[in-house]
Amino acid sequence: DESDTSIVVETAREMNDANWRAAINKYQRDREKENAKYRQDLMQYIPESKITPTDIDKVRLWEEQGKRCLYTSRNITISQLLNHEFEIEHTIPRSISFDDSLANKTICDTAFNGYKNNRFPSELSEHEAILQNIKQWIDKIKSLEKQITTQRNNSKSAATKEEKDRAITNRHVLEMELSYWRDKVSRFTVKKEEWKDSFRNNQLNDTRIITKYAYHFLKTVFGDVTVQRGEMTANFRKALGIQSLEEKKKRDLHSHHAIDATMLTLVPVAAKRDKMLELFYKIQEKEKQNEDTTWLRQELSKEIGSCGLGGNISEVARFIENN
Repeated sequence: DESDTSIVVETAREMNDANWRAAINKYQRDREKENAKYRQDLMQYIPESKITPTDIDKVRLWEEQGKRCLYTSRNITISQLLNHEFEIEHTIPRSISFDDSLANKTICDTAFNGYKNNRFPSELSEHEAILQNIKQWIDKIKSLEKQITTQRNNSKSAATKEEKDRAITNRHVLEMELSYWRDKVSRFTVKKEEWKDSFRNNQLNDTRIITKYAYHFLKTVFGDVTVQRGEMTANFRKALGIQSLEEKKKRDLHSHHAIDATMLTLVPVAAKRDKMLELFYKIQEKEKQNEDTTWLRQELSKEIGSCGLGGNISEVARFIENN
């Protein structure tokens, strides 16, 4: 009976436009080339077989920050970067933001990270100095805005369709870069009381997009239709132990679609989901500070158990891949 069927729709980037697809592909290729360069650089210090995605992220963030700590203004050598004197921290604490994207990551003096703890950059007494250290990012944003205007004008004055499409694609690539840098800067300027409204608005925007195109249609057929953000599903997969923190989704195997679909059936109602993710992120934050996480792990296990999920839930991905 359709009225008893629950439907979960996972949101994804709109890719119906050919120029958008071309821009996304170019943006991803450029990042892959950069990652390959970072890997080559790391091979001078680490055996290739031991280089992890986190190592590559550390080098990317290090380069973005001008090879210095934004919080303490200390210059960072590659050896300091790799010997744990400096580490990746979440600019907005992950237990608050639920955000593990590069836009929310910073290379930070390990000792200072312990002092920062779960505070926002704007709550720190060093905030004015921090803003001075990200001035290069603000200048980059202004430069990107000018380049976008140029490409917009180029598309309007283009003599051929090829020239117009090229200008539009270039503009989309620049807009993705602009979005990234604006996002990074906002993490250092936003006040804690403003963050909740900002986070809620992002959630609402995602919901509005999927509602516009699919939600109402599905509701005419099925009784229970909900929307789930793709990023949230990925985080929940790790919280349940179905995917390790370092592991990347195996997109070369078609089974990843079945795993994603299965995950969507396991995600509980929003309040319980957010409680589980909050505990999961707090565990990671405490572990980085070498603090005891026994109680938090027990609480997370209780929350997982209260959802009726079996003890072998972490084996779901392996079972699907093997069958």
